[in-house]
Amino acid sequence: MNVAALFIFVLAFWIRFHNLWLLPINHDEARWAYLLLRYPEQVKESASGLINFLPSFLRVLLFGCVSEIKTFNLNDFALHLRLPSVVAGTATVILIYLLAKQMYGNRAALISSLLLCVLPWHIIHSRIMERVIWVPLFGCLIFLCLLRAQAATSRIAGLIWFMLSCLFLDLSLRKYESAVLFIPIFIISLLFLRKKTRVQFNFKKFLIIIFIAGIFVIPFFCEIQKSGGGFCKYFFRHYHKNIFEGNLMSNIILNLKNNMGLSIQQLFFASRANSFLYGQALKAPLLVHPAVFILMLGALVSAVLRRNSVDFVMLVWLLGGFLGAIGGISLFQERYVLIILPPALIMLGKFLSDILNYAKNSNSSKRLILTFSGTLFICGILSMEIYQWRDYYLFAPFDLNECRNNSYGSQEAAEYLSKQSDIFDYEVIYGERMTVYVYLNYYLLNEGVINKCHYFEPGETNEMKRKGRIYLAWASESHPHNYMNSKGLFEFPYYYLKQKHPDLLPIRKINYPNGIPAMYIFKTTAEDENG
Repeated sequence: MNVAALFIFVLAFWIRFHNLWLLPINHDEARWAYLLLRYPEQVKESASGLINFLPSFLRVLLFGCVSEIKTFNLNDFALHLRLPSVVAGTATVILIYLLAKQMYGNRAALISSLLLCVLPWHIIHSRIMERVIWVPLFGCLIFLCLLRAQAATSRIAGLIWFMLSCLFLDLSLRKYESAVLFIPIFIISLLFLRKKTRVQFNFKKFLIIIFIAGIFVIPFFCEIQKSGGGFCKYFFRHYHKNIFEGNLMSNIILNLKNNMGLSIQQLFFASRANSFLYGQALKAPLLVHPAVFILMLGALVSAVLRRNSVDFVMLVWLLGGFLGAIGGISLFQERYVLIILPPALIMLGKFLSDILNYAKNSNSSKRLILTFSGTLFICGILSMEIYQWRDYYLFAPFDLNECRNNSYGSQEAAEYLSKQSDIFDYEVIYGERMTVYVYLNYYLLNEGVINKCHYFEPGETNEMKRKGRIYLAWASESHPHNYMNSKGLFEFPYYYLKQKHPDLLPIRKINYPNGIPAMYIFKTTAEDENG
């Protein structure tokens, strides 16, 4: 490993780690944070299993800090909460380098890893606690081990590498839903990874290999069935239409038709990645610039023309991951296609490396033109990536859509509530996707107070059992009735309160950094609720 590669790895870690607490704890992070604050010992026990693997090992770093919560500020809490994602993101940069070097050499590996190092799309996911960041990492591990198995000089070494590949395949399935696409990609890749001697395909050996892989993967699906949820419940979110309901092929074709244009637009051409849940302030396509689309086409054509087994593996991973991700869901979201990042960037790195290599072997005039063009493309992409992620973190704290999705204002609301002496006399009703309950737990725990609050999400309220209710409602000025969807995802409890108590005034107003109201806090009595 050379100095340039080491510099890239250090840079990747610094970018993902620096000022990690800048954005508030979001809705998805809040679930883990709440469990960690309320039941640290139970979480620690559940982290010991192989299913959770490295992420849980890293989160063990939190438990000592939680026990000494008085010296544990919110910035440190957010930092430790997101540390596993930082490690996963940085490790993926390292693994892309190793995988690309295994296939195409050092130059292609350096270019590929550098492109990922400063790619805003990947950086954003590396700086929040989200499981999807582990999908590209495990993809790199799976195929790095598979290629090492192919290149092994002894059967024992080859078997060990192959079993490691199967192990990582099994672990990937436990991290995020889209990792299920690795199963068909893995099986098809085995067909291409034959020895360079191109011996005749042996169907019996292929079945043995599939059987070995099945030993690792099948127990996972058995666990799903035993849990009672079933395959569909595990792999499909409630807001996606289940493709197994009705005609499977018709559903897949319909999803491909609806998502194909949108996904390509979001990847290469959109001035803003609207499919980003926690990256709304990114004013650029997911893959940086429309020029990358042309380079990607060139990389695809080049890979097909080389007719190399490793090229076909990358093509299967790229196309299988892309088509599977958009064909399996009814609503396109960028996190489902994060699976294609490693093959896309490795193929781009190889293509740009080939341009530079071709220039090196050309005559003087052609060499100058090609070297200049290749260097210009690489530097241009890198500079755009750097400017984009710099601007993103510069403007994200003030971007309205970013603030909405990151539950901005929840910390201030929780700090206010924690200072109310009668807080435990009231039921706390918080709006959709608010993270107030996490921050309130922190403040109360930090003051040595046992939290006795009863929290309810919209629609979960029941018979009044306390003195009254405290409602935390998203402000209508920033969350109109039709915000997010036609059902008014964020409308409750503000519109409910205005209908039931039209004269009720908020006891506290919290604004976004741009001055627009973010949320209101209301307080009602039992008489108000029953009246």
